Amino acid sequence: MSASPAQAEPSRPISAGTTLTLSLAGSLVIAAFSAGITFAVVTRLQQDVVDVRAQQAAQANAIHATELRQERMGGVLTGIRNDVSEMKGMLQRAVDEPRPALYRARP
Repeated sequence: MSASPAQAEPSRPISAGTTLTLSLAGSLVIAAFSAGITFAVVTRLQQDVVDVRAQQAAQANAIHATELRQERMGGVLTGIRNDVSEMKGMLQRAVDEPRPALYRARP
């Protein structure tokens, strides 16, 4: 009967160099995996920062536009108030002026 190859060769102990190599290789795999996760997290955080800055810029633009509208509306209201004052003065002058004989009430 022939022996199987695994049984034919006696097992050899793993050398210290091989153990060190495997240990370093495992450490490198873990480090690479950790670096990949760290890179993904940092990239995601950077994108979040960009998104927040874009939202802040949009809010600042909206606030600025609102302030401009308020200024314009303030100017419009001032113009309307001036027009109303002018019309009130014109009406008051018309009331205060003596009426021509044509428009006087007859006794």
